[in-house]
Amino acid sequence: MEVHFWGVRGSIPCGSAAYSRYGGDTSCVSVYTDDIFVVFDAGSGFRAAGNFCMENNIKHTHLFLSHMHIDHILGLPFYGPIWDSSKQMTIYGIEVAAYGGVKAILSQAFAAPLFPVQVSGFQADVNYVDYPAGKVIQLSEYVQIRTTPLDHPNGAVAFQISNGASKVCYVTDTGHLTGEYRKGVLELIEAADMVIYDASLTCEELKGKEHWGHSTWKEGIVLCQEAEAKALCLFHHSPEHDDQIMDQIVAEAQESWNKVYVAKQGMVLKL
Repeated sequence: MEVHFWGVRGSIPCGSAAYSRYGGDTSCVSVYTDDIFVVFDAGSGFRAAGNFCMENNIKHTHLFLSHMHIDHILGLPFYGPIWDSSKQMTIYGIEVAAYGGVKAILSQAFAAPLFPVQVSGFQADVNYVDYPAGKVIQLSEYVQIRTTPLDHPNGAVAFQISNGASKVCYVTDTGHLTGEYRKGVLELIEAADMVIYDASLTCEELKGKEHWGHSTWKEGIVLCQEAEAKALCLFHHSPEHDDQIMDQIVAEAQESWNKVYVAKQGMVLKL
């Protein structure tokens, strides 16, 4: 299982030199396993993921959207394979039926006067699929996706991808979890090899922002340790956190638990 971090930033891309070491593109993480290419979210980092897909002649992209906020979908029309008629893409919307489903939402986002090219103009063979949270999505005999709801404005979901040998979880965007939300995430990340987690805020920044739907590295550690996950990867870095601030956050988090990693744009993990 090969995990690529194409975009690690939250909310808005950050392009100045102050963000060069951790990266400024928004959320996009791919997992390549058993000849299956899975991508979580289509933020501005999705463009680079498309270049990888084209260079490696990957025919079919499985795109899972955690939610429909603009920073998680804005890279969609810049994904090279979507303009190649020889390619296929399946776009999965989880828990968005109340908003008309994933195709309807994307058709609204990428249409005049907001965008010059319509979704209907995509040249790849694109299939749009809506699923309820909690449903197991079987991509092959061994590769499967599990989901659970998160506490975020307009809703969001977390993902677990497993191939029978390794298990990676993608848990963003989420507030501090209670009740059924917390139970669902703990079950999802139990004994995971890696948990990619929303650490947008420091504990100090969280005060007064409890309903923003974002979390902290400390809460990520609490969840991972309770679920006996093997490692935590901090993700969805705040646009307010430049490289210097990120260095401080990472040092403090790693001092608290030696199983903490930090997502950097371009980073590759092999499990």
